[in-house]
Amino acid sequence: MHIPMPSLNANQIMHFWFRVIRSTENDCWKWVGSINKSNNYHTAYLTIGGIKYIAPRLAYYIHTGIDPNEYEIAHTCDISICCNPRHLWLATHQENMQDYFDKGYSPSYGNTRLTKEQIKEIKNLYSISSPESLAKKFGVTRQQIWRIATGRQRTVQ
Repeated sequence: MHIPMPSLNANQIMHFWFRVIRSTENDCWKWVGSINKSNNYHTAYLTIGGIKYIAPRLAYYIHTGIDPNEYEIAHTCDISICCNPRHLWLATHQENMQDYFDKGYSPSYGNTRLTKEQIKEIKNLYSISSPESLAKKFGVTRQQIWRIATGRQRTVQ
């Protein structure tokens, strides 16, 4: 469900940036305010008027003046608590998930990364090894192994 971005005054914007550790313009600007740590994914948020707003969405909105609406905020840095506007971009859910898979993340094991070489190795070994042994070797689930081997998760470019 989309929650429209609030109208923010100067004090609220200052309150927001007070909870962000900013360094150089190219580094991640990490949120140090409230964080929800459910589902192996850390969601940074700020409560305004009793409503919880996701911090990177607010950062994007404050920087661009554009309400993300139904779009997700994707991170070029892949750090969910990063609020550096230079690292944030609007994406559909499908685009965000494709970016996630293209970078080798595993939806089954949070931020488990597989390299392109590992993906190729899984595909090569799948016909002669059990999914359970491959899952143990690569630190993912056997369902993940099946999705990779059958091409349902991502392709190697």
